[in-house]
Amino acid sequence: MHGNGNDFIFIEAQYYSKKFFTITQIQKMCHRQFGIGADGIVFYDFGEENSKDFLHHSRSKLTSYKSASDEAAQARVDAMDALVHEETESQRQRSIRPIYKKLSMLILNSDGSEATTCGNALRCLGLLAWKQKFWDGSSEMPVYPLKTTKTKPNYEEAFAKLISLKNDFVFVDMGKQKNIFEVNFNVIQKNLSKEFQNDFEMFTCCYFVELANPHVVFILNQKYPNEKFSVLGKYLQELLPQIDNRIPISNISFLVKNENNFSIQVYERGAGVTYCCGSASVACAIVLNYLGHENKFMFEMLGGKLTVENKMNVWCMGGPAELVFRGKCHTR
Repeated sequence: MHGNGNDFIFIEAQYYSKKFFTITQIQKMCHRQFGIGADGIVFYDFGEENSKDFLHHSRSKLTSYKSASDEAAQARVDAMDALVHEETESQRQRSIRPIYKKLSMLILNSDGSEATTCGNALRCLGLLAWKQKFWDGSSEMPVYPLKTTKTKPNYEEAFAKLISLKNDFVFVDMGKQKNIFEVNFNVIQKNLSKEFQNDFEMFTCCYFVELANPHVVFILNQKYPNEKFSVLGKYLQELLPQIDNRIPISNISFLVKNENNFSIQVYERGAGVTYCCGSASVACAIVLNYLGHENKFMFEMLGGKLTVENKMNVWCMGGPAELVFRGKCHTR
């Protein structure tokens, strides 16, 4: 699946195993020449209590009567069989199975590291949940974190929400900003390698934004050359924590004002240059709003456009999602 070219391998959480999904295996699967190819792997879960399990549990209680010789017991078993079939068929006709209330996900980057959130993966999850009829595409649905250290989802606090889906265009609630501050631009320039000194003449300022994941947003007066971006993006990602202890390894964004909207280039933690980064678009919107701009924006990235809007102090992001293909992964 992908959202504006930011692509992921989606796997049901029940198949997650630390023994198999090692860092090496994740890197191998995400490799674009020797694997499936992706920016990351997403393990997802549609809730522990579901109608199928409930019906199976109810039916198993009555099937125990099959050992009895009386016809009444067998009749009860046959009645439950009919009920199970009827319930299953009726659920297939519904737009959503209401007993599924909780979505959860674990995002692993292509280098094997764990991501705390991802806007594009959330949009893909929304499309998948809608296609599998676990979400109606119109009611808000919270998304909870799955952890590699836990066998069950953490339902204590949701990190995002699915808002709506229209024509494969998915809107998600990315939550509130946790922190924002301006980074001392002069300190960055003083610590820059000589090979990047001239390039920094097109940079104007820099801000750190913390959502569920950390971002550093640079504002430029012109677009930085794509062919040089990966080198500078990686360099800044490693440099900034060394010169400012408030900044962890972060997603690096270059933000430029175009005629009608803004363009963003992103170097992501654990994935490098990506075609699109949903949380980075939200971070850029927060910076622009902090600087006095309006609260609704359109951003253009390599993979396409995203919309970001502040609603009641909550940042919402929308864009397309697509299911590309289904397949099987052999564990040997």
